[in-house]
Amino acid sequence: MLFRSFITFLQGNLLTIIERQKAVAVVGFINMVANVVLNLIIIPRYGFAGAAATTLATEVIGMAQMFYLLRRNISLTQTALTAVSIGVLSALLGVLIWQLRDNLHVLGVILIATVFYGTAVTGLRIIRPSELKALLGRGRPGGGGEG
Repeated sequence: MLFRSFITFLQGNLLTIIERQKAVAVVGFINMVANVVLNLIIIPRYGFAGAAATTLATEVIGMAQMFYLLRRNISLTQTALTAVSIGVLSALLGVLIWQLRDNLHVLGVILIATVFYGTAVTGLRIIRPSELKALLGRGRPGGGGEG
């Protein structure tokens, strides 16, 4: 049950990040109503075991619904490739920091690591220039751009 809760929580956060929080709320509401109705039917006959089974069933159905929403809105292949790229880049950054740790002051290591990582994520297109611009506030209305 804990694993299912973790996956559902992660799915809900991912959907919220891509601005699909309304869909998450709808899935939650539908599952809540289904759980209550099924509990009213099942509990008189099966007691707490029926309530547990009903809750598990509605939670698994909710998890499947959110997985469906994620599949419709996110390319899982591209997401996996990006995650692998970030992992490799982070490992390389770790090696770089390890090599520099005894040769430079900590602030120098931080500066070099920041420049290396920033250059790498933009150069490898892990973060596109338009995303970086939006992140810095220049790409949205009312953002902190020049002017």
